[in-house]
Amino acid sequence: MASKPRSALHRIFSNTGFLISSRIINAICSFAYVAWAVHALGLKSFGVLLLITTFVMLVSDMTHLQSWQTLLHYGTASFEARDKRRFMPILGYCIRSDMISACVGLIAGVVAITLGGTHLLGWSEPVKRDASWMMLTAAVMNTGWSTGLIRLCNRFGLAALFDFASTCVRTLGYLIGDLCHASLEFFLLVWFLHQFALFILSSLGGLVLLRRQMGKDTRLLPCLLAPSEISGIWGFTLRVSVNQVLDAVFRQGGTLIIGALLGARDVAIYRVTKQICDGLAKPAQMMIPSLYPEFVRFRDSQNWQELRHVARKLTLVIIGFSASRCW
Repeated sequence: MASKPRSALHRIFSNTGFLISSRIINAICSFAYVAWAVHALGLKSFGVLLLITTFVMLVSDMTHLQSWQTLLHYGTASFEARDKRRFMPILGYCIRSDMISACVGLIAGVVAITLGGTHLLGWSEPVKRDASWMMLTAAVMNTGWSTGLIRLCNRFGLAALFDFASTCVRTLGYLIGDLCHASLEFFLLVWFLHQFALFILSSLGGLVLLRRQMGKDTRLLPCLLAPSEISGIWGFTLRVSVNQVLDAVFRQGGTLIIGALLGARDVAIYRVTKQICDGLAKPAQMMIPSLYPEFVRFRDSQNWQELRHVARKLTLVIIGFSASRCW
């Protein structure tokens, strides 16, 4: 009995380590590609780049349903049991919710730019035009179903690898842009390709993991058409997505407000400073994606004693880390 909590703790800390390593690598790369972008565009145009990409991320985050939590909440037991009949309709629901929220985000973003881009955000017509076509990025930013499969399989290292690969696309693209003295549109295209690469890699990775668990004959198209018969699944998805909406407003909203009030140049300075501060975020926050799959497994097995044991251990670790930071 004692080995299981240790195993769960090992997975939690190992998966959190992958997430933290990914953040560190991305932060290191960002010092390079931010410098190249500023050198090529100048501070003001770089600020415009940040305003547009921040707006796209804000709209995507606000309309993105957290389908990965739904997949883990309702599908963990059937996935581990290799029960296609029960699992595939849940997966189909999660894929549909990703597609629906992506379409909603794309349309809502274009409408918001058209109606409020000038009066609320202070954008010129060229900036509004660039922001409108960049809203296509929202269609490839929702990877909830594949993220859920990666976390169901405890393959957080894959997620870190995909993140690194997409960051390499962005870093290489910005380097080319700097060497060629490219325009703002080129850097926006590179940012789109960075998101598109992450979408493709995550989707392919999720499909491979699905076929390894459920069989090589598993297809996604039939499950897309299969209705989910679980009562309350939509309500659960909407409830767990509310926190993401609030977090997006506080994380991204400040950048847009500063842009509307002070201009693109000050946005560039603010965003770079904020990025450095965000790099110092507490590792405890990075534990949340690792904790969720383990706690769902404890719930499915009704093993509350082990859940309490792991929770106590994690609490002591977090308290110890916090105390060391204060010291």
